[in-house]
Amino acid sequence: MTGILNILSAVKTGIAAAVDEFFNRTTLLLTGNGTNGAQNNTFLDSSTNNFTITRNGNTTQGTFSPFSQTGWSNYFDGTGDYLDAGTNAALGFGTGDFTIEAWIYRSASGAFPIYTNGPVGTGSLAFYVQSDKISTDYYGGTSLAGATTLALNTWHHVAVVRSGSTLSLYLNGSRDATTTTSSNNTTSNGMVGRDWTNGSSYSNGYISNVRVVKGSAVYSGTTYTVPTSPLTAITNTSLLTCQSNRFLDNSSNAFTITRNGDVSVQAFSPFAPTAAYSAATNGGSGYFDGTGDYLSVASNAALDIMGGSYTIEFWFYPVSVSTGIMIDRQDPSSPYTGYSCRLINSTTSTANLNWDPGATGSLTTTSAPIKINQWNHIAYTCDGTTLRIYANGNREATTTTLSSSNYAGALTIGARATNTQPMNGYFSGFILRKGTATYTGATYTVPTAPPTAITNTSLLLNFTNAGITDATAKNDLETVGNAQISTTQSKFGGSSMYFDGTGDYLYANSSASNAAFGTGDFTVEFWLYTAAGSTTYNLLDWRPTSTNGSYLTVYLDAGVPKVAVNGSNVITGGAGISATTWTHVAVCRSGTSTKMFINGTQSGSTYTDSTNYIGVANRPAIGGGGYDTASTLNGYIDDLRVTKGYARYTSNFTAPTAAFPLQ
Repeated sequence: MTGILNILSAVKTGIAAAVDEFFNRTTLLLTGNGTNGAQNNTFLDSSTNNFTITRNGNTTQGTFSPFSQTGWSNYFDGTGDYLDAGTNAALGFGTGDFTIEAWIYRSASGAFPIYTNGPVGTGSLAFYVQSDKISTDYYGGTSLAGATTLALNTWHHVAVVRSGSTLSLYLNGSRDATTTTSSNNTTSNGMVGRDWTNGSSYSNGYISNVRVVKGSAVYSGTTYTVPTSPLTAITNTSLLTCQSNRFLDNSSNAFTITRNGDVSVQAFSPFAPTAAYSAATNGGSGYFDGTGDYLSVASNAALDIMGGSYTIEFWFYPVSVSTGIMIDRQDPSSPYTGYSCRLINSTTSTANLNWDPGATGSLTTTSAPIKINQWNHIAYTCDGTTLRIYANGNREATTTTLSSSNYAGALTIGARATNTQPMNGYFSGFILRKGTATYTGATYTVPTAPPTAITNTSLLLNFTNAGITDATAKNDLETVGNAQISTTQSKFGGSSMYFDGTGDYLYANSSASNAAFGTGDFTVEFWLYTAAGSTTYNLLDWRPTSTNGSYLTVYLDAGVPKVAVNGSNVITGGAGISATTWTHVAVCRSGTSTKMFINGTQSGSTYTDSTNYIGVANRPAIGGGGYDTASTLNGYIDDLRVTKGYARYTSNFTAPTAAFPLQ
């Protein structure tokens, strides 16, 4: 209890605590700590070859990776998104005991289906939020509605439990409603995020750690301790999903999870991390925007893999799917020689994997195993006689070796050297091993940690050389111009992010869902040091290029701090910010009241704010570059933090006296 009180006290006074109890709601944290002059443009080969990696386009890197330290959820946008675990007797309860539980984060009012085992008809069962209260329904039988209204834009643990003839609903560890039932659940389909009874009823928000237990009442009594870590497959678990870096059932049933709509895997969860981000533990990724981004490695005999044993493996999170190059070392003239790994588009949400060794044919999967908006582990291996293609630990295609001579040219990642067939998404843990077929069986255990340079590793990219990094591991930052780390000025830690006023800014390459505040509370805060007073600088901007709307903008107008929404000022600070001094700036919404604080004191009026702040990918822009590239910052930013779903400050406070916690 003492530790909790210390944390709460620290939040109220502005004194940094060792651990931030709201870290799981933090969607961006830029500490500004690093090496002087560091950007996010230099890529390193961690193999013993230490090859020079040449950056093309605006390829960038950061901390978003398959190995999140905060856990995972799935995001459903309310328009046709749902997951389907299929039909199986393990998902039908009859008249027996059961537990269905999950964490939910609703982005809007309205129906929010959590789990349904329809199809519609007498005997089917649904667990959902209706009229802002948790509810459950045996169609044609017992219905039960909770008593407590659920707030939007916050995580809630919800559960429905049947024990004998007693049916109970639980909210955040407390029993919210109970009744008796004799209803019989006769259906056995498993669906997350959609209500079978209404094809237009889909979840709008995040769902995490869905666990279905057949035969056991996991919770009883009036209260229980809410889980503080990801759920596990306890006895009688039939389904355990929405908790991985890909769409996966972690129960012993290992049901295939079919993705419908554009459900996405997000590193946003109800759980606090057990440790701060670590490059060695959590890795990183390279972001390729699909418009001229790729990396290249000059020709070297260590890349001549054709004719022997080899392994190419990596993680890939596609943002969009089309035919594109993942790795290429082919002669661009005809006939081709060399090798190429690529995606072959099958649908708008899945793709096949292809191996092309040139003029001797190719090998392509047929099950379209690569899914959009999730991390996919991909491997191509050859033991000298047999070529295999793997996706997420499963062998998807095999053939006798397709031979081809080696091409003495550059190797490229993310597109061809001719800048054609570019990829749009994130790569992580990229390995090329010459002389070793790492995987040869029908399956393998998918890696759970970043790779290291083991024997025969010719090339290794872990994408952990970014200078400006997000401590929440949700974003890769693009350093535009020569935005960089500087040791000239800092508030904490000996360095900060420097912008020279001539085209320097940052883009947070992330999903639109993480960038959106919706109608919920939020906190945006940072330390600012400007080079000159009475100037106009863009500081933080969530707007897409040349577009106004329901987006937040924080800027200086002739030195006066202002907040704008839809292109109009909604808060104007009471005085200008002094140049060449560190100033703490915070903008917070609590309920419908949005306030700006300068050094802990409210500045300007309170904005009555019911805006539904929408998100756009690759925002916010920091230091400029949102709506346009004018008025870029000449100065420094340190300890920038964005908190989604929580107002850290609602009245005057003492500005932070130490750096923010990293977990």
